[in-house]
Amino acid sequence: MRTPLWIALAGLVVACGSESSAPASSAETWRLTQLQAESPGDEIVARVNGRPVFASCVEVQAKAHKLNSKNALQECIDFELLAQAAEAVSMQDETDVQAAAKRELVRVFVETRYGVRGPGDIPDALVKQLWKQIKTPRYNHPELRDIVFCRIKLEPEQGPESNEYQVAQKFLNGVYEELRDREDLKKNDLFAPCYEKFEAAGVADLTLHTHQLRPASGYQKAFRPTIFAPKKRGTVTPPLHTRYGWDLILVTVIVAEKITTLQEAEPELRRALFEVPVYESGRDELFEKWYAPFAKARTISTSPENIPAPAPVIGATTPPIRGAQ
Repeated sequence: MRTPLWIALAGLVVACGSESSAPASSAETWRLTQLQAESPGDEIVARVNGRPVFASCVEVQAKAHKLNSKNALQECIDFELLAQAAEAVSMQDETDVQAAAKRELVRVFVETRYGVRGPGDIPDALVKQLWKQIKTPRYNHPELRDIVFCRIKLEPEQGPESNEYQVAQKFLNGVYEELRDREDLKKNDLFAPCYEKFEAAGVADLTLHTHQLRPASGYQKAFRPTIFAPKKRGTVTPPLHTRYGWDLILVTVIVAEKITTLQEAEPELRRALFEVPVYESGRDELFEKWYAPFAKARTISTSPENIPAPAPVIGATTPPIRGAQ
């Protein structure tokens, strides 16, 4: 009798599981083609392209996914169709197919061993581990601000009595007066007039700068009162003189302070762990930890000479059978 694909894939985990698993002699070793299993008394409940689907598959799927017999049978038929499609295009040795097999095994393992059938079933330890990794800055941070600014650099000796100081101050005051009553200014609203007019104003050294999403502690002390004074983004501030020279600053983004507790973030964390692929490493870790002792002691061998030729798939030729070396 033919083993359904989801059962046949169980043997594949040794090849694509952890580094502790028994090494395969080649990528050909773990082919899924025509794996057979004996189960006396198992009744044939359907055939797919001539291949049988057995009652044991229906029973397992019905229990695992809480399905009625009709829907469980359809799942088993779908498995068989997928198995034949994989054989027809010789995908059994593809890395991504092996990875997909492992992911499904991990999902089933976590569901059965840990009872994880939804976000609420995720172990508390995994939730707390994810919270520790991303609580800052995703869930907790002080107020953050983006700024852009035009700077006219001055040397320490170029004080208020110097011509450079006075020219720089007059120039940036002029740009400020042009923009001060406008709302929702963007970067180029500041950069354009600074760049276009500085030579005509007699300014020798003008630079344009951008700083992205920093808290107050991320800015030098002399700049903090000016940067955090505006209540709305898109607001230009009066020219500021510091040891660097003269700056005209535009606040482009304001992100409010955020304070979130674990209890408040927990529903989203659980959904992410259950649904988002990037967090599947946590599930993999559970599986690898459980499986490692078995992998060290287990050996797998195949006897390809005992495997009969596969039945033909409509529209495809029968792939050759290759076994372990």
